[in-house]
Amino acid sequence: MNYLDRNEFNFEPSEKVLEAVKNFDPKDLCFYTRIYDEGKKSVVSVRLSEIYGVPENQAILGYGGEDILKNTVHYFLMVGDNKTILIPEFSWWYYNRIAGECGGNFEMYPLHETDDTFAYDIDEVIAYTNRVHPRMLLLASPNNPTGNGLTPEEIGRIMENIPSDTIVLIDEAYASFISTDTHYIAPLVERYNNLIISRTLSKFYGLPGLRLGFGFIGKGHDAFTSYVNKYLGYNRFSEAVALAALDSDDHYRRVADEMDWGRQLYKKELGNLPGFKVYKSVANFILIKYPLEIKEPLKAALAAEDYKIKFMSDKGLESCVRITLGRREQTQAVCDTILRIYNEKYKATLKSAETEDWLDYHVIRPFCYYLSCFFARFDIHPNTVTIASMFFGAASAFFFAHGSFYYEHGWGIVYNIIAIVLLMVADILDCTDGQLARMTGKKSRMGRILDGVAGFTWFFPIYAALIYRFYLHHDIEFGWLGISNTTTNTLIATAVVFVLAYVSGIRGLAGQQRLADYYIQVHLFFLKGEKGSELDNSERQREIYDNMPSDASWVERLFQKSYIDYTLKQEQVTPQFQRLMARLRERYGSADNIPQSVRDTFRRHSLPLMKWNGLLTYNFRSAWLFLFCLLDIPAMNFLFETFIMWLLYLYVKGRHERFSRQIAEEL
Repeated sequence: MNYLDRNEFNFEPSEKVLEAVKNFDPKDLCFYTRIYDEGKKSVVSVRLSEIYGVPENQAILGYGGEDILKNTVHYFLMVGDNKTILIPEFSWWYYNRIAGECGGNFEMYPLHETDDTFAYDIDEVIAYTNRVHPRMLLLASPNNPTGNGLTPEEIGRIMENIPSDTIVLIDEAYASFISTDTHYIAPLVERYNNLIISRTLSKFYGLPGLRLGFGFIGKGHDAFTSYVNKYLGYNRFSEAVALAALDSDDHYRRVADEMDWGRQLYKKELGNLPGFKVYKSVANFILIKYPLEIKEPLKAALAAEDYKIKFMSDKGLESCVRITLGRREQTQAVCDTILRIYNEKYKATLKSAETEDWLDYHVIRPFCYYLSCFFARFDIHPNTVTIASMFFGAASAFFFAHGSFYYEHGWGIVYNIIAIVLLMVADILDCTDGQLARMTGKKSRMGRILDGVAGFTWFFPIYAALIYRFYLHHDIEFGWLGISNTTTNTLIATAVVFVLAYVSGIRGLAGQQRLADYYIQVHLFFLKGEKGSELDNSERQREIYDNMPSDASWVERLFQKSYIDYTLKQEQVTPQFQRLMARLRERYGSADNIPQSVRDTFRRHSLPLMKWNGLLTYNFRSAWLFLFCLLDIPAMNFLFETFIMWLLYLYVKGRHERFSRQIAEEL
């Protein structure tokens, strides 16, 4: 098992450590250390004094950093009446526990999420400490699990501006992975008697199994140092290994650099994915926010590959994982697994990459996946999202109607931009509803019906608004055509525009989008089978209508009736494809029995057509709508729809019908 959940050391110890273990004389365990005869605690505390420039009597040792934390909190909270300790939010749960063990109470002060990191608000920490006046203030730098740290200047500012009788305990267990500076420690403990800095050999030096922690304390705490010191000294084997580790900084610095490769990999591979955020870390772990929807499959996938990471359950971090930075192959394996599970989950929300245009697949769909994750978290139904898209799309009509900059000047441009944004929001929501339905399994017949009519609820009011806009503001078009701006000419021109809007809307846009949606479902039918598509037929929909319960609402009946008409019109304009489907049903019965060779043949013809079919959908035609409105010639949109889009429609339909007839004849 690859343990990347407790911030342990997945690398090799230094050569000096290995030599110390190999050369240790077991006979040394038969005697206590004699350095206490010299008034010293341990050969390790002597060495630490030399490295950090702190007097040996101000160095403290413990059975891991945990022991130092526990002894410190227990001692200072049990002496006197003030039993309050301030602890940072989003920090190690053990802090709270050790305070409770000795009858103390804790209060939490906030850590703030800022962009891609968490941070202490130094002024807030100072103000909070002065207001509460606790017996102890605990600072974690770097903080576990958020990975943020404090600078020496920030520590100094805190110490300078809080009560001098508040003991400040700084847990620096995860220090030294980024910064190599330790020169700030000696001046701080020299200046501030109420400061204790705790470190360990478990993290940077990679020896958690050795259980040896160390720290430094300000002057004047003889009673406390007497309480934590061991009269007969410390484990002599641990001392030998610790001295070797402390003399191996070059080795552990190379390991720290290797860990930084992991930080960069996670940032590069996951940082820009929807639903992910990779937080900066100066520790040997990294905190990553991820879409909660992949939690269970990710757990299972990692377990299958013998990897274990920390899925956070702390309040406010429930959608985060904390991953220990291990060897390159471990980091790569975890990163690849996260990407694989994410892509599987993400792709499951798509119809198919083959039926999406470039903009949808690479820009809109990833963003919609993030929205789907958000809506799923709050149990918002896909139909609710569809209905919301209708309102946004219809609302854009008002702003399109008043978007003439020729008359409205600056406000006209503003109205156009608002209209465009509203329509884009409507489209994003319309894309999201399907992804949300596939993600949550909340597919429904009503959802399919709503999705089919959503686009029409946008464009009917928009077309009406554009006709109204032309009626009010048509000077540009009249100027081009040399038409006098009289009431009669205005009415005649508006009537012509109305006819163009009717033809381009009812006969054009509605029919074209209906056919484009049909061809997408047809392609999915041959690609994924009946379960992988939403291909419907009018006969089946009529059966559903006829078998609706007597207490079905009139709204439900109306929607079902309209959907019958929707599917019937799809069938009426595709006679050769209907002939092909009849031939397939006659020969093979169930859709599941259609041979793969037939499916492949159809897909080979259909796939090249999908890029042209995509032009009949929202993205392409809306871009032209936006352009014409921004140029203040909205009537041109109706001409574009009537002629250019109609020719494209005929091309797509004709090509699809031809290869459908060809395949039917070959059966």
